[in-house]
Amino acid sequence: MSEAPVHRPAAVLLVIAVSAFLATFNETFLNVALTPIMQDFAISSALVQWVSTAYMLVAAVTVPVTSFLYRSVPTKRLSIIALCLLLVGTILGACAFNFPMLIIARIIQALGTGMIVPIGMNLTLLVAPQGKLGTYMGVVSAVTLLGPAFGPIAGGTLLSVANWHVLFVVFAVLVALTLVLTIAFIGNFASLSHPQLDALSVGLVSVGLIGIMYAVSSAFSGSAVIAGICAIVGVICMGIFIARQRTLETPLLDLRPFRTASFNVSLAVVFVAFMAVFAMNIILPLFMQGALGFSAMDAALTLLAPCMLCCIFAPIAGKLFDRFGLTYTLPCALLVMAVFMMLLSRLDASANTLFIVLLYAPILIGCSFSVGPAQSFALGRLIPELHAHGVTACYTVIQVAGCVGSSFYVGIMSAAEAGALNAGLDVINANAAGFSTACMAAACFAVLGFAFALATSILSKKETAPSTAQEGQQLSLENVMAMDVYRINDAASAYDALLAMVEHKTGGLPIVDAQGHIKGFISDGDIMRCLTDETKDSLGMNYYALWIRRNNLHDSFESLKKVRAVDIATKNVISIESTMGLEAVCRALSDVRIKKVPVTENGAIVGSVSRSDLLRYLVSSTV
Repeated sequence: MSEAPVHRPAAVLLVIAVSAFLATFNETFLNVALTPIMQDFAISSALVQWVSTAYMLVAAVTVPVTSFLYRSVPTKRLSIIALCLLLVGTILGACAFNFPMLIIARIIQALGTGMIVPIGMNLTLLVAPQGKLGTYMGVVSAVTLLGPAFGPIAGGTLLSVANWHVLFVVFAVLVALTLVLTIAFIGNFASLSHPQLDALSVGLVSVGLIGIMYAVSSAFSGSAVIAGICAIVGVICMGIFIARQRTLETPLLDLRPFRTASFNVSLAVVFVAFMAVFAMNIILPLFMQGALGFSAMDAALTLLAPCMLCCIFAPIAGKLFDRFGLTYTLPCALLVMAVFMMLLSRLDASANTLFIVLLYAPILIGCSFSVGPAQSFALGRLIPELHAHGVTACYTVIQVAGCVGSSFYVGIMSAAEAGALNAGLDVINANAAGFSTACMAAACFAVLGFAFALATSILSKKETAPSTAQEGQQLSLENVMAMDVYRINDAASAYDALLAMVEHKTGGLPIVDAQGHIKGFISDGDIMRCLTDETKDSLGMNYYALWIRRNNLHDSFESLKKVRAVDIATKNVISIESTMGLEAVCRALSDVRIKKVPVTENGAIVGSVSRSDLLRYLVSSTV
């Protein structure tokens, strides 16, 4: 299925932005209602936290599966399914009459929101006009950052006039309206490759992410032993998951984007920036309530104005990225974040509101100038085949950053506050001391992000002008080759080969031994010659011969089970070594006059490359 042309990309971007806003808005929308929920269901504060924890964990593990779904299900249908899951979960939450029902509702919501943002990011890469990826990604980044900040305000406002069930009702209306927009403007834009789902990979990545994220979230407030065990199990499962992806023909997560240093460093920038922002959205209100005597609503409203600046500056940052790249803006953004976090750490119980706003605003502006451009740089250099995998990696990093940031910095703040109380400080000044310590820790991480940003800027220059021709060619071949190569083993029959060709809709398959070495190549022509007992010189007669003998095809197909595929296959298979440069690959395909050849590494097949693959890559890298 080929990519469909995108009409009205601005309308599609609007739907993407609204959907992304709802997804991140829902992460914090219900936080202000935890106390009344705890009172209504007569549960402890530790138990009620699972309203947020269960949501966060399920949303995180849904992201990798969404990569598979995006390549398997038509775009419009998948977008509708995601929003319907969110709507069903929301309606169920509105009707929840006990705590288990509420948890189930949040899990269903998380299944939807865990799909919405990755789908939106993939669609942004697809619909963004040439030269406007940064602008489009800036808009998506802006609403992604605005959602968590606006959630407590909207939730607190509604909670002041109604009970917590109404929060779900209002949110259900918003989701329903977004569903209507999706049906109206989202089409089946993405090309489908219909990969095979590896259930073991899904299980490994789910256990791995849940283990790591739960360990981080409970490190400061739960059992250290349980957190340690979860962390160990999570790391082991993620290690096995990564190793397994290297062996699969159609991996759940293609690891090729991680071969590029700029992709990895850009993700590090995104991680640090999101970690800081998520942390500030929590520790700053805690400081304003604990040390300055603000109500939760007053604190949220005070911080709304700086958050709104994201909507203004994120698209501006995207435009600057489209025009100038990120050589100077990205390091400056992280440096600004680090400096103003240090200044925030100097606040005490006598701080005034205006001063807080003036110090907090540059941090969010710096985040706007770092997250969107870093994402655009990381994802915009991937070939379309790898977009879904790159998005999976990027959004998983964002989810983990949110979990780590909130838990880590709140833990530091709480520990420092407890130490100050033990040292004899009063509650107000102890809270201020804890806030100061957490801000200094965040500033240190922002300095680390500054180092990553400098590295990204340097790498961006190197990648646009490789040091040697061979370096540029090698990078191109690794990026252009397809990894999902269907193959059969050398013990398979001709009938097995025929079934595989029909299933995968291909006209030929390589035959490999147990070590993955190519032993031959069988085509549909070889099958037809075997069915009709024709020679290679009379291939043109096969179609007519099959038509004449159509009543006896069952017997003919049965005979294929007695013939080894390798015995009727072409033995002298032309292949290309993975170390060959792009120019050499183009020359080889031209010389042999064939459309597609296997790519081998030390004699074992690792992928394939075709004329159309090369043309798409050349166009995408030059236009």
